[in-house]
Amino acid sequence: MKKTALDDNAAIYQADTQTRRQKWEQMDAAQKIQYFCNYYLMKTLAAAALCGVVIFLAYTIFFRPRERYALRVAVVDEVLDRKAREALERELTEYMGLDEADGQILIDDSFYMSEDGLSKLEVYLSAQAIDVIIAGEDVFRQFAGYGFYQDLEEILPLELRARCSADFAEAAGYLELETETDGFVDRETGQGEALPYGVRLGEESRWHTKVGAQTKQAVFGIAQGTKNKERACQFLEFIL
Repeated sequence: MKKTALDDNAAIYQADTQTRRQKWEQMDAAQKIQYFCNYYLMKTLAAAALCGVVIFLAYTIFFRPRERYALRVAVVDEVLDRKAREALERELTEYMGLDEADGQILIDDSFYMSEDGLSKLEVYLSAQAIDVIIAGEDVFRQFAGYGFYQDLEEILPLELRARCSADFAEAAGYLELETETDGFVDRETGQGEALPYGVRLGEESRWHTKVGAQTKQAVFGIAQGTKNKERACQFLEFIL
């Protein structure tokens, strides 16, 4: 009786597998190394690099003894002058009346969208380790769509809200759906109500004059999940 197409394919596949195994067994050490380099080295290095990033971030966030932070600011796609950044951190510490027990203020400009900035930020946000995000307006809108920010009209004190309301940056947020959607299309991202999730920091603001920030359309936002809302508001008040 004639074999089916599946039988033929299975036989061919098995023969091919056996042939590769036989060839591998017949190779000397140098040939095996060359074969591995040709077919598996790049895949292995890429997988190892990805695992390394995940392990490092997990260790940094969850396992390494943490420094205590009174406020942590994520600055996206911006290279700040180190001395000016550290001077601003000191000024903010004095402005907020913080002491050693409160922890330090950190302005972290190591988030780059062209690298692993988004993944890194998501890890920090999930650990509630970021209080403020400053990014260009396009990135701000993208982050708002992911649900990274809080509505400033609900958070800012009345006087501060009135002071910066003219510079509010609205963006569509993340829409929480009660029912599952078909397929793999994320229908929630950027489909929520447009709310004032950010404040535009003009070139005349202290944010630009103090640290020489180059992003002309920088937008301040308070991170979802922050435990330091009051200090985040103080930070905004100081850099306007």
